Amino acid sequence: MTIHYFAADGNYGDAKDLVIVDTSDWTEDEWADIDFAIDANRPLIAISLSTSRKVSSPDQLQLPIKF
Repeated sequence: MTIHYFAADGNYGDAKDLVIVDTSDWTEDEWADIDFAIDANRPLIAISLSTSRKVSSPDQLQLPIKF
């Protein structure tokens, strides 16, 4: 199966290794880690930042989601 993403801004592409994380409570420092990382490292950093947070409810969606 081939999976692609289609973004609201018109971008699209191969969704291989696409990572989706909840960034709603990220700090400015965490965003700086993403902004200053090389492109290839951003997904791993995003996963690391998102998995270091505690899940508040067992019903909460477990992130990250990787395709």
